[in-house]
Parts: sequence; C-alpha cells; structure tokens
Amino acid sequence: MYLHEKPLWRRESTFELGYAGDPINERLRVLRYCFFADSVYYPKYVASLECTDGISPGCLIFGEVILKHLIPLAWCVFLVSVAVAATSCKSKPKPKATPKNLPVHTLVYGGDFTLARRLNFALFDEKARSKIMEDVALLFRDADIALVNGEGVVAAGGYYYDKGEPRPYMYRAHPLAIDVLKETGIDVVTVGNNHFGDYGPEAMREMLDRLRMAGIDYAGGGVDRRDAQTPAYIKAGDVVVAIVGGDFTMSKAYVAKKNRAGIFYRDAFRSDKNEDEIVEDMTDILNEARKHAHLVILSPHWGDNWQESPAPHIRSLGKRLIRAGYDAIIGHSAHMYQGVEMIDGKPVIYDAGNLVSDFGPGDRSRFGMAWKLSFTKAGIKQIEGYPLLLRRNVTLFEKGRNRDDVLSDVVKKSADMDTALRIEDGHIVGDCTPGNIHSPRKNTVPIRKVPKRITLAPNDTILDALPDRAIPINVEFEDGISLVGYELLTDKLQIPKSGQVVQTYWRTSKKLKGEYIIRLEARHTNPKTERQSWTNTEHLPGDWLMPADRWPEGKIIRDWQLFRLKFDPQGEVDFYAALVKGSRTLKPKTSDRPLEKDKLVYLGKAKYSKDAKRLLRYMKSYQKKYPPGK
Repeated sequence: MYLHEKPLWRRESTFELGYAGDPINERLRVLRYCFFADSVYYPKYVASLECTDGISPGCLIFGEVILKHLIPLAWCVFLVSVAVAATSCKSKPKPKATPKNLPVHTLVYGGDFTLARRLNFALFDEKARSKIMEDVALLFRDADIALVNGEGVVAAGGYYYDKGEPRPYMYRAHPLAIDVLKETGIDVVTVGNNHFGDYGPEAMREMLDRLRMAGIDYAGGGVDRRDAQTPAYIKAGDVVVAIVGGDFTMSKAYVAKKNRAGIFYRDAFRSDKNEDEIVEDMTDILNEARKHAHLVILSPHWGDNWQESPAPHIRSLGKRLIRAGYDAIIGHSAHMYQGVEMIDGKPVIYDAGNLVSDFGPGDRSRFGMAWKLSFTKAGIKQIEGYPLLLRRNVTLFEKGRNRDDVLSDVVKKSADMDTALRIEDGHIVGDCTPGNIHSPRKNTVPIRKVPKRITLAPNDTILDALPDRAIPINVEFEDGISLVGYELLTDKLQIPKSGQVVQTYWRTSKKLKGEYIIRLEARHTNPKTERQSWTNTEHLPGDWLMPADRWPEGKIIRDWQLFRLKFDPQGEVDFYAALVKGSRTLKPKTSDRPLEKDKLVYLGKAKYSKDAKRLLRYMKSYQKKYPPGK
C-alpha cells in the first residue's frame, strides 16, 4: 500500500481508497483532521492508499459518506479500524526489477580439499607442493570468488578429540597447506565439516587465525558461537556475496560455544526429523545476511559418505532452503560428485566430490567436479562444470578417455532430478533464472578482523626427556636414530569396532637427511580358528608433522598414531613398530626388545573386552591426567 498526495482546493479532506491502476470511486470525506493509520492528514491534502498484488476490491469498498458536522470520536475509531484492515492487505515490497546488461562475475567452487595424512608428504617437498593445484589453479585465480571445503584442520598442534566414533579417521595438515590455498587464489574456506575439530578447539582456533592472516575468509565455523554462524562476505565488483556454511552431518562434539572455537552444526545426517528446525535457523541466518549482501549462497556439509546421489531427505531440505531465499546451494561431504537440481531456476549442486585427495589412484572417488557460477546482482545466471582427475596429492583437469563418461554421468544424474544440463566444449553448462535484484538494506560489508598473532594449539612433539609414564626401551638403528620408549593408550579393545593409539618416542644423535617413515603393525590370532591376520599403517613422524630431517639432535620426538583395527573382535592383538627409509625397512643394530622377522620391534598387547570404553574416551582421560606440555 502506498500514499499519493496532492493539493486540495476544496475545503474537505478526502481519502481515496483503492488499488493500483483502478482506484475505487467511492470516497470518504471528513472535516479538518482525523487520525488515520497512525498519521495526521490536513484539509489541504488528498491521501490515496492503494493495495497491490491482486488484492480484492471488496476489502476497500465504502459507501460515500459526507459529514457536515463535527465527527464523533466513534466515527474516528471506525475509520482507524478500516485503515488497519487495508494495511493488513499489503504484501511484502517487491524486489527491484532487473535491468539489462548487469555486470557478470564468477564464483569457482571445488569440493573437499583433504587436509590430512599423506598430503603432508607433498607439503614438505617444495616441488611436490607446487604441483598439488598447479594444473587447475588458473580456474580459481581467474574467478572473482574462489571457494573450497577444508576437510580437516591446519595446525602445528592439537590432540585427538573425541567425536563419538569408535575408530575415527583424524585429519590434520601442516600449516604449509595455507600456502597452497593462498597460491591457488582461494578466497573462502568452509570449515563446517566433520573433520575440522579432529584435533580439538585449540587447533580449530589456530587454523582460523592462520586463514585470516593469509587473507582468506572462512564460513561454517568460528572462534565462538556467534562467529560460527556469521557468513563470509566477499565483494565482487558491484555485488556483495555472503557465503554461509555449516555441518549437517554428525559432528555435534565440535560445535562452537560462547568462548570456544568450533563449527556451526545442525543434525540432518540420515533423517529429516530436524528439517523444520534447520530451515528456521538457516532462514534466520539468511535474513541477517540479506541486510548486507545481494546474493546469499549456502555451502553445507551434508549427506553420507560414498553416495553417488543425494538422499531424499537431503533433496527435501535443499528445496526448502532454496525456497526460503538462498540463491544457490553448493554442497560437500560424500567424496563423490553428484548431480545438480534446479529448484525454481536456482542451482543446488549437491556435491562436487573431492578437490584434493591423498587416496590412491584406484580409489572410486578419483574423479571430482569444479563448478563455475556466473552471477549478477540479481542472482546466478549460469553454471559450468569441469571434470577433475585426482591423483594422490595432485589435481588435474580430466582430459582423457574418462572425461566424457564423467560429463555424461553428471548430466544423467541431473536429468533424474528433472534438471536439463548440456555438454559444450568438454564441460557442462546449465542455465539458471536469476530473478530480480535484492538490494542490501545496509551499505556496510562486515569484514572479519585479522588477528594480531596466531593463537597456537598446544604441542609437545619435541621433548627434553622421556616422560615418566612412557615405557623406556633401547632400540638403535642406523644414522644415529634410536627408539627410546613407547605407550599403548589402552590394554582393552572395544567390541565390535576398535582401535588403538600407539605412541613411540625417538631420538637422533646427528642431523638426518632423507625420508623416514614410522610403520606400525598389528597382529591377531583368532582363538577359535587359530587363523592369523595382520594390518599395518605408515606415517611421517610426529603424527605426520615432524619429518626426520627436522628433528633437533639430542631431543626426544614424540609420535602418536590412531591405529584402526578390523580384526574379528576376540582374543588379543600384538603391536609392533618399525622404521622405514625410502622403500627399505631398517634392521635394528641393537635391541632390548623382541624382534619379529628381525625388523619389527615388539611393543605390547591389548585384549578385546566387553568392558572396554570407546577409544577416545581413554584419550580424554589420558589428556586430563597428563595435560599437553607437562
């Protein structure tokens, strides 16, 4: 409803009630003054109030009443009630119509950048580090906004944090990973996922500080609860874009609190039981973001691993969030690329798959998608998808025989969701419907502060002496390396899914060169069948972050590793350690511990037990008894 005013040459004040384009002829004329819809109108004006968007004329029809005497108070009350009724017919103001030839900008989105494990091999090798994103970096650098999901935490410290799983994967990368993100041109990293908190709140805070110090923003997590719900605001030319993140999987343990770093979390993992609550919460965040941004894009961590298509409840949630007002949804979590669904002309890219992976070349997640979104002030105009080939720690454009298969697969997956995409010049194209311009109500763009210094997580990888709690041993290898102690976190293994945290303590008497790997091995004999089985894991020392060429002479190097066990859960498991240089397992020169095959150092055993607790509950008790750094 809006107000027209014009001079009145007649003595009476006239209110003309009607709706746009067809004012109702009936008029209500009153003398001198009358309070109407909280405003005072004077005899020298005519006020015209109109309802829009198809309001029925019946709501405003009045007979002509000409009053020649003083209006009784009752009539004024009646007129006010009529005005309130007319006001209630008013709809929300329409967005501004979209002018032609608006400037077009681009956002490039890659999926899961695995910040963990074997990625650290490449990070510590300058040549290998430069090749991680070399082939695809130009696509990201040329975009106005470049976005990835940081699957893991980047920190020099921190300790395993109990996320509630019996034998979890724990993801952490050396701070050199920030250099790779910066050199690739990444503007925003979403951290709302189920691995950001693997090494605790202090490590999360360290990563957030490192990102901001590098000029990279984040979404989906924060230094506290409020920060975790705050979008990343990025200006692209004449457009302000808000990136909203969050974890919708299974990481409640990592949620940000009033004075603790963490993620923004809502549970939509395997059911729609919380859908109404999630839509309400995400709409609140959307409405707040609209105060500052023309476009609001949601990047959720949602759905189960290894799913080639989104689950029905994820599609339902996506549809409701788009209709709540998000301009696009670009998701991650499955480690598999999925199809695209256009909802009211707006794209929902359910999952782009992996962007950087430390998996082997035969892994089924070796293909991913990079998506380019072209947008104006009015919304997303077009999406383009580029197939990726993921080798271990190297990402390439897929140009070989698999390219057409990947493209056709994405088109088919999207067609199954009633969305038509097309293949042009070796990539996917999809047209969107931008809509009208939503202008921000505020002229300011919120910018996260850059910290004065990085808040480092606790770190006791380098020690002056062997801790009293460790079991001392003396195993000497070549090059002056000695294994001087060990700890097994527990002597009880949980049934049915179990794991063990093995800690080993090392020392060198001289400066080391070359790559040394710690191998842990577990051996199991089934007490019923007497069948023997074994498994091993290899990693860089210092839980991936302290290569041997960085060891200070004479100091103790603490290593720990979560060993996931997949034996038939009965009987006992024996644990061993070995040192590998290159492809060669080193034979100890001397050892006060039993050796298996002359190379595996026996550490100890643990037994499957119905009384065993979840593995990282033991870790929590351990850290409480032995605080980091003490």
